[in-house]
Amino acid sequence: MIPSGTGGAKWMLGWLLAVPATYLVVTYVSGDLFDPKITLGEVITIGLVLVSATVTLLGIARYPSYRRRPFRLRFSLDPHEYGHDETTHGRDRRTAKSMKVPIGETLLLLVVRPRRETHFEEAHLRLLKKKWSFSLRTWPILTREQSFPKRGHVGITRMAAMGLATVSTGRSFSAWQDHVNGMDGAFSKPYSRAPEDTLYLEVRVCATESWEGYLVFQSTRADGHRGYAYAKLTVIGKAG
Repeated sequence: MIPSGTGGAKWMLGWLLAVPATYLVVTYVSGDLFDPKITLGEVITIGLVLVSATVTLLGIARYPSYRRRPFRLRFSLDPHEYGHDETTHGRDRRTAKSMKVPIGETLLLLVVRPRRETHFEEAHLRLLKKKWSFSLRTWPILTREQSFPKRGHVGITRMAAMGLATVSTGRSFSAWQDHVNGMDGAFSKPYSRAPEDTLYLEVRVCATESWEGYLVFQSTRADGHRGYAYAKLTVIGKAG
């Protein structure tokens, strides 16, 4: 299953900052603070301490997410053209965090840019929908549910790694359909990318109805380490 991220932690830490800060401001203005002699400077100092503590806690909460997300996933807005020098062309390419596509078949070019040196060995591409669920009968009472689209409704039918210079490096990439309407793939040799270098993936999405969710790319190394990234995808239009 794809990790769910740290959205809940950010909401919780936001409340830890917002509630005390609001209380300090309201009570200072109304003059009903525990210590009526407290000064505005002391209120500002308390506020700054709360901000610093929250930023620190957010950094701690986001560290596991940073470890699991060693790269960024974007949609290319430029034509499907790329050179053999992936580094130069990747940095000049216009990209977007989200994409809307019509019902039918759509060919997309995905841009994967590592945040740090990354070794790609296995690749997995999924279409995933996430939603929050609240129930007093379970613990935790607020959970994030994940679901894949039904077969024949929305799916990925092609995933190809582009610009590998197969002839000179002997490296190739093969992909096959998985059991959840996505694609699995593997490189014949580990594909190492330095920070901000580029891995291109040409992807075909087939849809027979509207859909909204995330395109998730996950890379798995031989030692079991997994990294992943999300990009929002929306299928619009009416089925014929």
